Amino acid sequence: MDAWQSTCEFNYNFHDILKIRSNIDLGTPFFEVDHVEPDLIVKVVNDFEVPMSNNMIRLGKNYWGEYDKNYVYYCAHVLKQSLKLYLRNIDNNERTIVLCNKNYHRYVKLPLVFSLPFAVIVWRVMWVKALYKGFTFQHSACIASGQDGVLILGFSDTGKSRTTFSCLLRNNDLKYLSDDITLLNAKGEAYFIFTKVSAHTFKSVGLPVPLKSKVSILLEDIMFPPISYFIGPLKSSAPKCRGYLRQVEDSRKYQGESDPLS
Repeated sequence: MDAWQSTCEFNYNFHDILKIRSNIDLGTPFFEVDHVEPDLIVKVVNDFEVPMSNNMIRLGKNYWGEYDKNYVYYCAHVLKQSLKLYLRNIDNNERTIVLCNKNYHRYVKLPLVFSLPFAVIVWRVMWVKALYKGFTFQHSACIASGQDGVLILGFSDTGKSRTTFSCLLRNNDLKYLSDDITLLNAKGEAYFIFTKVSAHTFKSVGLPVPLKSKVSILLEDIMFPPISYFIGPLKSSAPKCRGYLRQVEDSRKYQGESDPLS
């Protein structure tokens, strides 16, 4: 495969459970480390080729694979551009590869492209890898009181984050573990996971958001793919994540918790 080598390298270690190496920022600053032996390799490259063979079978529209080869290859053409995605070793404990070309990374959010955004695919592969290790990512918030934790379940946009931060602001003894996705093991122990929080959520519980952060979030929300293709992808939300936690920490209402509940 003709893979473009990025000068950037990001290494992530999720509680020694999942270790990821990527040439793009995955927006999870609290898990970034200097070096890992990865379970999962994530790459965005200029272009690559998967040789077509007589053994290939169609797995779905634009999806291909081979028996006993343990890979999935997606290739589609939109606006005279080739969109390519390659997944290997997903359903086992071997090192998994998630690879796409730049066109897929940029164009896939267009209405004409019936596929999943690259970041969503990476997260779903992480969920599968966690299952093979005896863990799962639960779509829920989690707050801790001493050694006990409470999961707050709900569909998207139903108020999990708002409920979490409202509880934290009203009770100094509660601690934050997650507000959207929680990492759990088979014993029912929960691990800290932080995802991006909207300015609206903080405003709704009475925490002010600086104008600079509001503008940055607004641009990120309205930057649809045709524009972002020409000016390049926006910077990661990692600095805002740090700023949000620091802002709430300064309110002396809660602190981040990085150890599992036991």
